Amino acid sequence: MEIPNRRFQSNASLGVAPWERLAHRLRLTPTRLWLGVFGVWLLFLSGLLTPLTGSPGVGQLVRLSGLLDLKRQELTRSEDDLHSLQVQAEGLENSPAVQEDAIRRVLGWVAKDEFVFEFPASGR
Repeated sequence: MEIPNRRFQSNASLGVAPWERLAHRLRLTPTRLWLGVFGVWLLFLSGLLTPLTGSPGVGQLVRLSGLLDLKRQELTRSEDDLHSLQVQAEGLENSPAVQEDAIRRVLGWVAKDEFVFEFPASGR
């Protein structure tokens, strides 16, 4: 009995699809296939393929997330400043005592029945 040599038989006689033959030649198992897909996915995420694909990667995500946090903190501070300025403006519009205090502090005005004492600077 003669053992057939499959090395020299054609694909048609073996009944094997070309992709199956390639998979067998590369010893491609489902595990190796998934590891390959996962490896390519990691290359995309790392940003190493940015010049080829335009995908920015995880590095840019981390940088932009930090920038977003900084901008949110800045926005919160600005909103707090705006609220305190609105309270001051409301006080200046509605309260005569606040208006008088601002006039005295900013413009240096005094009432008719008050005296102003000026002391010379002692820096000779």
